[in-house]
Amino acid sequence: MLAIWEGGLAHQGGLIGGIIAGILFARKRNMPVWKFADIVAPGLILGMAIGRIRDFMAGDDYGIVSQTFGFVYQQPGTMAYQANGPVR
Repeated sequence: MLAIWEGGLAHQGGLIGGIIAGILFARKRNMPVWKFADIVAPGLILGMAIGRIRDFMAGDDYGIVSQTFGFVYQQPGTMAYQANGPVR
């Protein structure tokens, strides 16, 4: 998890690092930390949502095959295709 040279924390590391940087920024500017958090929260959620969509489209975080519900990325050359084959 801490091997950042091999991918490391990815989304979680960015979130943790952003929270720490935001707290330090707010304190340096003498802003209330919770008010600053309220201001940046919508952008944070939007960024995480776009990142998850990108992961799915790239075939990175494809999860496990579900026979009853869910999607499987079927693009040859992706990790999902290599692990599961052409699952429909």
